[in-house]
Amino acid sequence: MSVPIIAMTANAFTEDVSLSLSAGMNAHLSKPLDMLCIYKLLEQTFKGKEKTSSNDKNFEKGAKSE
Repeated sequence: MSVPIIAMTANAFTEDVSLSLSAGMNAHLSKPLDMLCIYKLLEQTFKGKEKTSSNDKNFEKGAKSE
């Protein structure tokens, strides 16, 4: 089992997200943090879905990304 790594940063540009994910992180969250997004991200991460960003349109407002 590997430990999930989630970037939490104020850097929210698309290239910042890409850099985080290409560096091997499992997800990227940007400020301001939305607790519902954090809960959904943790749920997805522990169910085995990876490479997620809080900037994804499907992820916003707690919607599950596919």
